[in-house]
Amino acid sequence: MRFKARLMKDNLLLLSSVLHMLERVGTTAVIFLNENNIRLAVVTESPDSPKVFSEFNQENIFFDYRIESQNANSILFEIEIDLLLQALASGKHAPQCLLKLVKRGPKPFLCFESRVSE
Repeated sequence: MRFKARLMKDNLLLLSSVLHMLERVGTTAVIFLNENNIRLAVVTESPDSPKVFSEFNQENIFFDYRIESQNANSILFEIEIDLLLQALASGKHAPQCLLKLVKRGPKPFLCFESRVSE
C-alpha cells in the first residue's frame, strides 16, 4: 500500500475548512482514497447523529498524486480530525506540503511534511 501526494497552500486551507466543519459533527473521520476521489465521512456514536460526507476529485486538491494498493488502488483509514487539523495547520505557511503513507514497524502512519524557506 502506497500513497503520496502534494498539495498547495490554497488547497490545504480548503481541506482544513472542510475538516473544521466535519469536526462539529464528530471527532473521527474515515478517509477513502482512490485514483480519482478523496472521500471524507464522520464517524458518529449515535444512530440519531447527523451523517456527514464530503467528496473531492483528487485533481482539485492534490498534485503529484500517487496511490497503489492491492485493493483496486484504494486506501481506507480512520483518523482523529483534530490531529489531522493540527498537522495541516503546521503547514499553512509553506508553499506546498507532502502527505504520504509510511510504515513504521507493523503500523501504517500518515506522514505530513512541510518546508518554509526563509
